[in-house]
Amino acid sequence: MEEHDIEFYLNKHNMQLNPNTKVVEAIRKRLVATNGYCPCVAEQNEDTICPCKKMREEGHCCCTLYVAK
Repeated sequence: MEEHDIEFYLNKHNMQLNPNTKVVEAIRKRLVATNGYCPCVAEQNEDTICPCKKMREEGHCCCTLYVAK
């Protein structure tokens, strides 16, 4: 997903990147290890590519990479 698409979803749901840089760093490492799929979900499909379907549609991020503003 393009960076501008992620910004769109964050703005749409009044969210931001987690201000805790340690959390962000850990989740990003897991995203690299999972080839961009949500590290909180065992299934790897189109719905679990970060930002996952739940984040895109409901504005809820399970892994806390994105949090409410």
